[in-house]
Amino acid sequence: MIDLLAATTSSVTSIPLGITQEGNWFLQNAWLIPLIPALSFVGILFFGKRLPRGGSELGIAALLIVFLLSICTGFAWMDHRDNFHGEEISQTLVSSEHGEHGEHGEHGEHGEHGEHGEHGEPSLAVVNTATWFITGGVEFSVGTLVDGPAVMMLFVVTLVSLLVHIYSTDYVAGDRRFTHFFAFLSLFSSSMLLLVISENTLQLLVSWELVGLCSFALIGHWWEEKDNSNAALKAFLTNRVGDMGLLIGVTILFFASGEMIPDSFGSFSIVTTNALASSGLLSQSTLLIAACCLMAAVMSKSGQFFLHTWLPDAMAGPTPVSALIHAATMVVAGVFMIARLYGVFFEGFSIGGSSINLMALIGGLTTLVGACLAFVQRDIKKVLAYSTISQLGYMVMALGVGAWTAAMFHLFTHAFFKACLFLGSGSVAHSVHSFDMKSDMGGLRKVMPQTFRTFIIGSIALAGLPPFAGFWSKDEILAGTGGWGILGGTSGNGSYTFMLIMGMITAALTAAYMTRCVYLTFFGEFRGHGHPHESGPRITIPLWILAVLAIFAGLIILIWGYYLVKWDFKTTEINNDSVSQSWSLEKENQLRSDGESYFVNYTAAWCITCKVNEGIAFTDEIFDLFEEKNITYLKADWTNRDPEIAQQIEKYNRSGIPLYIYWSKKLDEPMVLNEILTESYLREVINEN
Repeated sequence: MIDLLAATTSSVTSIPLGITQEGNWFLQNAWLIPLIPALSFVGILFFGKRLPRGGSELGIAALLIVFLLSICTGFAWMDHRDNFHGEEISQTLVSSEHGEHGEHGEHGEHGEHGEHGEHGEPSLAVVNTATWFITGGVEFSVGTLVDGPAVMMLFVVTLVSLLVHIYSTDYVAGDRRFTHFFAFLSLFSSSMLLLVISENTLQLLVSWELVGLCSFALIGHWWEEKDNSNAALKAFLTNRVGDMGLLIGVTILFFASGEMIPDSFGSFSIVTTNALASSGLLSQSTLLIAACCLMAAVMSKSGQFFLHTWLPDAMAGPTPVSALIHAATMVVAGVFMIARLYGVFFEGFSIGGSSINLMALIGGLTTLVGACLAFVQRDIKKVLAYSTISQLGYMVMALGVGAWTAAMFHLFTHAFFKACLFLGSGSVAHSVHSFDMKSDMGGLRKVMPQTFRTFIIGSIALAGLPPFAGFWSKDEILAGTGGWGILGGTSGNGSYTFMLIMGMITAALTAAYMTRCVYLTFFGEFRGHGHPHESGPRITIPLWILAVLAIFAGLIILIWGYYLVKWDFKTTEINNDSVSQSWSLEKENQLRSDGESYFVNYTAAWCITCKVNEGIAFTDEIFDLFEEKNITYLKADWTNRDPEIAQQIEKYNRSGIPLYIYWSKKLDEPMVLNEILTESYLREVINEN
């Protein structure tokens, strides 16, 4: 293990982290958003039974407040994104082959963000931290990390949770544990909100476990029934298996980062971990092991094949809980964790290499298996449960092929139409007192018109028909596979044609099983007993709000907020691109025959290490040196897998990029430089040769 965590430690550099501590009041005080529902949990638990509505009013008021705070935070972020010109925090790191350890500090070199903005970089994430305690030289901190994905998730979680709270006042009315239900519902929401804004992996781990604990209490709410208690226990134990992977993965990353930070045992910081991984300063073998461990946690929490079996059984719990778990909290926690630590997964699984990596394969299999199993269910909630498994597979597959933005886009749209469908199924079950589509439903469109219309809207959005929300996000995922390379040419992170095929098959299956579900529930003759009726306004109003979002959420993101969910490292433009010339073998040979010095940068839009190197090493001073020494700077763009460039990479005995070549008259053959660059290293190479 020591070998895996070891790194070459002899030179000091400062790596930009893409964060700032500056921001307006809402961005600085985002910690209030998880705190308020947590306080409502305490209030409901101790005083709920004395209140007129059993404490539900406290939970609803708390979620309404944090929903409004989330909206304000979102607007504050967009203003920060578009207008921020403050300082970027850098981290002093040990990086390459020359020099000695530098002085440790979190505030390294600062740069004006406005200058970076000219190259198209997104604005800086806002980080606010406080020291919790220090022991054995290790500092444990708590804090918030607010950026585009965080504010998007804050909106989703608070809105869906608020609607579920309102819906539940009618659905669980008269329940003898009514108060305790709302208490844990508030704590559940608070735990997920804490996970969303967690600044470090230790804080993420704590909130991750709190989400699991609350799900155990809520799934087993009616614990007197054996199926319910067994389902809660199965969910709890299955998630504990994955949680061991999370703990091991976090530990590996902590000590691995410590090898690169002077005078430090390690770092729990999510931003620092991503920066180290994306810059190539952590070994690929370390990142691979860490990514595999973290993937185990994702498989259990987000119901990926083969640790998905707990999720359909969890339908034994109250329907509002099912809606919250499947739409905005527990099961999306794994997907969001991948998104947060994407530098680790991208480099660990070599996603940019166009291989079928572990994450893409698991996601692809899950989306197909979930869709097939959904087709044969007779319980309406289990149809939706397997559908959730399938759609989560879509998101994980998207992340596995490098389509980060598309995955987050689908997470956003999926939350609304899946919550609409689950709450719609609850409305039906509340009326017919059963979840069995074949035996107890049928013909309900006539007596439950509002539930029918909202369920149809949610089903169409899930099936991915235009112009509903699911169409736009699914289309982005399929396009992100680059799979049309089978017809010629590739794009993005490479050609994942197998993933494209599985995604398209799943899309067809989704339309098929939702058509079956709608027909069995709302068409034909009523096969149940009693007299079904439409639900009250506390159920139908949340349904209509979610149905409207299921129609327009995709367009809202595309037109207004798509920039919220861009991954900073992947969307950064190549610095100083204006001074480069396009590479060709003919041009390189001509320069060499003329005796003119040249530098070749083999890069690609999807190569994160390339981007970080360009940000650190290719400074204005280096380009001034190029001009002084009459060195021609050539850029070989391998974004679309140019075969001529591939031959050159193979010629230099490299399996991929980054690759840097330098030649001058002093050299007999072109010099292959280190994969990890610093300004001082480049300056030394040029001056000595």
